[in-house]
Amino acid sequence: LQPDTTLAGLRQAIQSAMGIPAADQRIIYAGTQLIEEYVTPEWRRKRCSGILAAGLGLDKLPDGTPLTLEHYGIQKGSVLNVVRKVSATPSSGACCAAEEPEPLPQQVQGNLDQTRPAAASSAQVGVG
Repeated sequence: LQPDTTLAGLRQAIQSAMGIPAADQRIIYAGTQLIEEYVTPEWRRKRCSGILAAGLGLDKLPDGTPLTLEHYGIQKGSVLNVVRKVSATPSSGACCAAEEPEPLPQQVQGNLDQTRPAAASSAQVGVG
């Protein structure tokens, strides 16, 4: 991954490498979930003040530009946590606490608490 990789590009790379669909990914960096952001006048008013914004070049980005890993402050060697939302659907539409959830795929089964209807698994991705 390069500093100019967008969050959408990162999601595609994770999907290719780990098989987690982009729609199921939650990417966490420094305790904050990253969301796809684009430069807008409102975004610029909130985020483009101060020396850090000027140093990252945020004040010079044209409207409609997607933010890159560099704009999020992610550098070489940073660790991103990828969380996959996994939910078990009860059979025949019935929901009852006494029912067992459907078995989860083997590759994520060891990392999940199967006593809950929805759980999450996670992995770390290094940026290099």
